[in-house]
Amino acid sequence: MPQIARPLADVSKGLWTPTPVFAAIDEMNEAGADATFVTSGNVAGDSFEVDLASMAYANSLPQTLKVRLRKTTADNNQVTLTLFEGTTMVAYRVIPGSQITSKEKSWW
Repeated sequence: MPQIARPLADVSKGLWTPTPVFAAIDEMNEAGADATFVTSGNVAGDSFEVDLASMAYANSLPQTLKVRLRKTTADNNQVTLTLFEGTTMVAYRVIPGSQITSKEKSWW
């Protein structure tokens, strides 16, 4: 049975809106993802960080982090995704701006 570690709280929100960020990205299904989203302050390097709920079987495989992105401007800014467990980085991915379109797409 799949486990889902939903966002629990904002750790930092940068210039992202609306706040709290975690509440806007916590969709119960993909249809909800089309209705709520967060927007950056349009500043290079703008970031946010959220805490995720613990999983009962965190070390069982396979594990997937699903991220949905959609571009709303014509710029070519990249997106960097970093997943930490405590202070240890466990996954890192840079998505070039050329791969982010006006249509939502999932990564990881």
